[in-house]
Amino acid sequence: MSNQRRIKEMQKESELFFNLLFWLIFGAFIGAFYLIKVVFWIIKQVYYFITKKDKSSGVYNQETYLNLDMDLENIDNMTGVEFEEFVAKIINNLGYGYVQMTPGSNDYGVDIIAHKNGSKYAIQCKRFSNTVGNKAIQEIYSGMKHYNADFGVVITNNYFTRNAINLASSTNIELWDRDYLIAQVYKADISFDE
Repeated sequence: MSNQRRIKEMQKESELFFNLLFWLIFGAFIGAFYLIKVVFWIIKQVYYFITKKDKSSGVYNQETYLNLDMDLENIDNMTGVEFEEFVAKIINNLGYGYVQMTPGSNDYGVDIIAHKNGSKYAIQCKRFSNTVGNKAIQEIYSGMKHYNADFGVVITNNYFTRNAINLASSTNIELWDRDYLIAQVYKADISFDE
């Protein structure tokens, strides 16, 4: 009888082992399925960001590319004050609150003050025909301190020098270059016809 008891115990142990093994393998498959699903979702998001697809149709056609060129040309032809007002409109449409322009002179390197999620942002606008250098980063950093802002942002219709990017990185200043700016124009649903 002890052999039969032992055999039954071994059968129960092997049954328990196989049940556990089954659930481990099943869990691994389910986990792998969801991991693959997340990876494909990330790839899709990156693809849409890189191709900058149109919100309505999901596809950029020739006309959209022409509009992009015209939009960039419109931005490049703005005066400094027009560019600041344009950026304020973008910031407002992106959900920032209490968006206000600073005085035209004695602005301490800050053109716009805005608030979002309980944080205060000091924003400097640079409509330049050349790349933006360190000086803009230094100005917004000191202006940010003057206005007691939590974050500093420099927005340009051009690009930043490598040194400006390095300085912004070490001072936690956010940079919006030409490519990021135009993406935000579309995200904010800004029209040049208004």
